[in-house]
Amino acid sequence: MDKVRVLSLISISSLGVMSGSLIAPIESIFIQTLTNDPLLTGIIFSIGTIFLFIFSIYAGRLTLKYGKIKIALIGMIIGLIYPILYATSLNAFQYLVGKIAWAFASVSSWNMINAIFQDEIKRSKRIAEISGWKFSAQSISGSIGSLIGGYVADIYGFRAPYILIIILYIISLLIFIKVFNIKETIDKRKIKKRKIHAPIKEIFSNPYLSLRMFTEGITQSHWSIEPILFPLLIYSITQSTTLTGLVFSSMGIIAMIFLPLTGKIIDKTSPITGLKIAFLLYTIALFILAFSSTYLYIIIGALLLSLGKTFNGPSISKIETENIKSYVRGEYIGYFSAYDTLTGALASLITGYLLRYLTPNQILFGFAIFTLVGFLIGYSIFTRKNKQKIYISKIIK
Repeated sequence: MDKVRVLSLISISSLGVMSGSLIAPIESIFIQTLTNDPLLTGIIFSIGTIFLFIFSIYAGRLTLKYGKIKIALIGMIIGLIYPILYATSLNAFQYLVGKIAWAFASVSSWNMINAIFQDEIKRSKRIAEISGWKFSAQSISGSIGSLIGGYVADIYGFRAPYILIIILYIISLLIFIKVFNIKETIDKRKIKKRKIHAPIKEIFSNPYLSLRMFTEGITQSHWSIEPILFPLLIYSITQSTTLTGLVFSSMGIIAMIFLPLTGKIIDKTSPITGLKIAFLLYTIALFILAFSSTYLYIIIGALLLSLGKTFNGPSISKIETENIKSYVRGEYIGYFSAYDTLTGALASLITGYLLRYLTPNQILFGFAIFTLVGFLIGYSIFTRKNKQKIYISKIIK
């Protein structure tokens, strides 16, 4: 493991998270200055999600021909363009074009940075711990980015944070070019005749990767429902947006502190143990939130949910790192990204629909049952597939 390359990748990925969080406090407000149509605002955000899904698979497939490093480089270059389209937008349609460029830049740069990072740490005995440090750094960067973005927008206007994004992409690009060999050697084995559905078949034939699909789909639903349900639940009890912000910031602090520690535990045990702990905490947290009637119970439930995620992230990273071959890692990460985007979008859509008929507490209760049952089904399939794999390997020997 090359420590300089690993630290560079952690730095670049953290800058990527910061670039996204810079506009989180102001993006929807800025779009409203371009259009008064709420439907068009919704279309802009949904278009971004749709193209994230499409480009995740496309960029992943491109790595088979051009390699992860070249695709990441292209993504960072496009990353210099989309903030300019945003900042100079005279109408919502120009911003929409920028959103499409953002989608390709995001998946081709940050997905590939993640894939290259996994390649770098795959021989380490501290895969989960190092991944935990990366996630912790990203969490810190995201918190700092939100604060800076809101502050800069207040002083210099809504377009200013987009200029900062360009600066962050320039820094990332310079680090990347300095540290990595752009003329990457590509392993051509089994690639020329590789069909688009091949990764799906391979993923579900691997017990660990199929479990990853089950568990991460559920976790992505948690990420999607939190910004929808938590503010509604907290405000209905406290009538305070400040206390709502306190919950989210507390969850971020838990992630910053515990991610490296939980990663170390997972390295000493196994990623399966990490996922068991994560989903136990998820289930308990969601039931507490579902039955919460005071702010104290909301805080407890939210912090337990965040703690569960600190076990989930390093576990998933270790599973992916150990079970994906390097020459198709970019392709697999692309498919995972598309799947995660889809499950997150579906969870948001379902939550929005259910809010027409149910309270936030009732929806959280449903998600608690979904989380528990989903993990048990996924784990039972994993156990059966893993036993079959062990049995077949014994016969072959």
